Amino acid sequence: AKGYGITQIETLVFDRWGELIFEAYELDSKWDGTYKGTLAKTEVYSYKVKVRDVFGKWHEYIGKVSLIR
Repeated sequence: AKGYGITQIETLVFDRWGELIFEAYELDSKWDGTYKGTLAKTEVYSYKVKVRDVFGKWHEYIGKVSLIR
């Protein structure tokens, strides 16, 4: 996630069965398409990103991302 005034972030990525395959809590964290040290399968994954703004308000974004190799 990118934006102005983000002070905190929570990033979660899930596979199609709802298993958590990536989580990060740093502003510059990015998923590199791996799971447990190996390349993840080419498929559609769900994500949930929560960001806190400079006013302390949380914003939540849920969607899907396609991993293509």
